Amino acid sequence: MAKNTTIIDEMTASARGVVALLIGDKRAVGYFDFSQRGLAGSFIVMLFLVGFQAGMSMLVGGSPPSLSVYREVTILVAGVGSSMAATAMFLRQIGRLDRFAPYLTAHNWATFFMVVTATVLLLIGFPPSIILLALFAGGLTAHINIGRLLVELSPLQIFVLFVVQVIGVLIGLVVYGIILPLSPAEILAITGASSPPA
Repeated sequence: MAKNTTIIDEMTASARGVVALLIGDKRAVGYFDFSQRGLAGSFIVMLFLVGFQAGMSMLVGGSPPSLSVYREVTILVAGVGSSMAATAMFLRQIGRLDRFAPYLTAHNWATFFMVVTATVLLLIGFPPSIILLALFAGGLTAHINIGRLLVELSPLQIFVLFVVQVIGVLIGLVVYGIILPLSPAEILAITGASSPPA
């Protein structure tokens, strides 16, 4: 893809790329900017997304009462960071580390557009259960097609990458809990085991 002059141009092209990924179109690779500038742009929108989610939590009371916005954001960052580290280690192990930047760029944009779309649908009244199901299906489809079309992994490698990422996130959250211990109330809030308010 030719270098874009603005983040809006990049966002528009990347939106087309995400749609192409979701429908399995091989031309998806042509919509993303895989240069250092493009990777940086994808991280900018991810930072915006983190701030957006934190703001929405404060606005609509989405954060569990026992979990501060600071905790919510840092846990999210820890999870995403550990997933990225696990992805880099796996790609290095199979000799495809050169595809790490394209993977991250497409993954960041796909995450951004799916979360923003899901949030808009939630705000206009769509049932949360349907939105969660759509997010799961969209996320799984994007994961498979990013691996297949952009990183050129085999079906088995795509599955192993998914497992490695899950393990990486779990390890990252355990390390986070050791460095910044969570209170029992915060653990209950994260796991959803806290009792609903009367």
